Amino acid sequence: MIKNWVRTTIQILLLIAVFISTILSMLGFSTRQLLEVTNYDYTSEKLPPEMDGFKIVQITDLHNHDLEYENGNLLDLIREQNPDIILYTGDLIDHNSKADTIETLRAIFNEFKDVPSYMVEGNHETYAKMTEEFWALVDSYSNITYLRDTSVTYIHNGFKFNISGIHDVIEQNGDKTGYFKKDSDLDIEPFIKEAKEKCDPSCSFNLLLSHRPDHLKMFDKYGYDLVLSGHTHGGQVSIFPLNYEYKLNGERRYMTGKFELGNTTLLVSNGQGFSGKMPFRYKCPMQLLTVTFKTK
Repeated sequence: MIKNWVRTTIQILLLIAVFISTILSMLGFSTRQLLEVTNYDYTSEKLPPEMDGFKIVQITDLHNHDLEYENGNLLDLIREQNPDIILYTGDLIDHNSKADTIETLRAIFNEFKDVPSYMVEGNHETYAKMTEEFWALVDSYSNITYLRDTSVTYIHNGFKFNISGIHDVIEQNGDKTGYFKKDSDLDIEPFIKEAKEKCDPSCSFNLLLSHRPDHLKMFDKYGYDLVLSGHTHGGQVSIFPLNYEYKLNGERRYMTGKFELGNTTLLVSNGQGFSGKMPFRYKCPMQLLTVTFKTK
């Protein structure tokens, strides 16, 4: 009973915070339409000189957002990064997506059809209304490789490394809200293990795509060097000390940014859209995350 009371109280406080942030947004304090480009320089002793300057662009949690942002067009912003590969880490569609969302994705896929791309699904690809249309669109592009608990090798300038992807754990916990069970590490472990077993053992470097970032211990346990995730929206609304996504969607230790454990680096993007249940942001801008390899 006490736990339920505390949760209800927190949710009421958060609703008040959301109301306040809405007023602030109306007064011009919203960062809803700003798309920040954030680059991480990634170094590893496993990377040879031939990999210096290798560029990754991550696209994630677009939901129902279109191509236009306050600071430019998404296609232009991606093109300016000149990526070697593009990594899609889920929730490109939303539970209430319509045909215009599919057309937005078609424009992205068309623009970068010559760039090798890799994809995992998020929770919304599991139950969205446009799921069939989405996967039909993905299947029509030969440069996009869908990774479901599997791995492929990628070669750049003669250096070969593994790229793995795992499917979203929502299929296991049966919870369409995206909330977590406390034992979600146990839920996800078989799929991380399966993906790692399909890695080429001759490769020293392993990269993983996981929609959810919450499993850093598992990522490290199975020897992944670099992991890219989304799902959290960076919090979406941040009014200290409250954070909408953090409190309502369960414990999130890895909300946004860079995290390290053992030999694993986890990068979590805010994403390029926002949740349909709350279509705005406050003090938590949308983000286009890029990674540039720097060799030692």
